[in-house]
Amino acid sequence: MDISIIILNYKSEHYLVRCLDSLRKHLTGLAYEIIVINNDESDLLSLCPANDLHIIHNQQNEGFAKACNKAANLAKGEILFFLNPDTEILLGNLVDLKNAFNDSSVGIVAPQLLISPTKIQPWNAGFKISLWEILANNLGYIHSKIFWSKGSDLTPDWVSGAALTIKKSLFENIQGFDENFFMYFEDVDLCKRVKEKSLTMVILPTVQVLHIGGQSASTTAEQKKQYYASQDYYFKKHFGQFQLFCLKLLRSLSMIF
Repeated sequence: MDISIIILNYKSEHYLVRCLDSLRKHLTGLAYEIIVINNDESDLLSLCPANDLHIIHNQQNEGFAKACNKAANLAKGEILFFLNPDTEILLGNLVDLKNAFNDSSVGIVAPQLLISPTKIQPWNAGFKISLWEILANNLGYIHSKIFWSKGSDLTPDWVSGAALTIKKSLFENIQGFDENFFMYFEDVDLCKRVKEKSLTMVILPTVQVLHIGGQSASTTAEQKKQYYASQDYYFKKHFGQFQLFCLKLLRSLSMIF
């Protein structure tokens, strides 16, 4: 099988039908399966049974990383395509994502994420995350902004997990998503570990995905809490306790000023 599309649902069922309909229109020439892993307590009643569709009911919110790893373990495709439910394929064929892996230096391929048919999603990709990068962002010098415009030929250090493809063999080799991330930064961490294998990230503008975004967290306060918890773990994991201390200090100062 060529590709397994893995979609994690949490309180986004109202987007799923349109997401699946758009997917099936852009899979010409591919042997594929769609795996929907449901982190809602209730069943998915709006999805009709289909030969290409497998639904996993968790009956609880396990978080992004753990649920996606569970689906990846069951996936039969050579390529794994992690896709948010609040997305629609606007342009291109997913075979282009598969073909990009013909270059042996490529580790992860992402389509172009859009928030409207003409506007690229901010923070769809970026340069490596560091204290200096966060400080520059807080001061308004956002180096990663270059990836928010069309035509950039630079290679990002990370791409968004809202739409991301990776070979299953590589995903297994690096042991998948780190399940200590409940939400946020699991994609950045995955990309960092792929780069440590001397492999690159590629954004493919010939495949465009509309991302409505932000539907999984119920409040801004909840989003911030999850974001900071994951950011703290990321810094502790990759840079140690001292940089984690500096990160928290920087965060506190930015809240004051």
